[in-house]
Amino acid sequence: MKKIDESSVGMPLENLELFTADGHLTDSAFALLIQEKLDPLQSLEVSEHLSFCDRCLERYTAILCGEPIPDAGGAEQALPVTAHLIEPPQPLLPGILQKLRQRAQVFYLKKATSLVVAASLALVFWSGGLFTSGTLSGVVDNMVEGLHSSSQTILEQTEEISSSLGDFFRSLQGDFLRWKFSFSPKNQ
Repeated sequence: MKKIDESSVGMPLENLELFTADGHLTDSAFALLIQEKLDPLQSLEVSEHLSFCDRCLERYTAILCGEPIPDAGGAEQALPVTAHLIEPPQPLLPGILQKLRQRAQVFYLKKATSLVVAASLALVFWSGGLFTSGTLSGVVDNMVEGLHSSSQTILEQTEEISSSLGDFFRSLQGDFLRWKFSFSPKNQ
């Protein structure tokens, strides 16, 4: 396949006619566009034209799909467009579904393990007699009574500390006032 260059078209690429007399893109313009041989201004002109001309856009799409176009000598040849086509990525769905299945398996395994452990502990406590004949309620009562007596002790100690601190600050205040009046100018 011949690439289009200055020697094949017989003139500099800058002077190459991109548009036909009726205002559509020429075959050489399509070839230069696909081969990325257009300068930035020409590329902009061609892109702008493709944005509003349906006929040229259909032709460009056909060329990208492999339809041959005539070269400078009149022979039809397909342009190598496969390098410009993007390969679709590997399907994401199977990989994502596999990861979701793995996470679901781990999740349900953890849930099942928790249920088995809870049921085992319940059977152990039940067989040990913890839930029968008020044994559990006696343990709870003892705990509540112990907490109540501890809180009473803490409350009494807090009141004692508060009272001691109050007495200390009142004595400091009294000492300060005595000291202040002992050095006042009235006593001199």
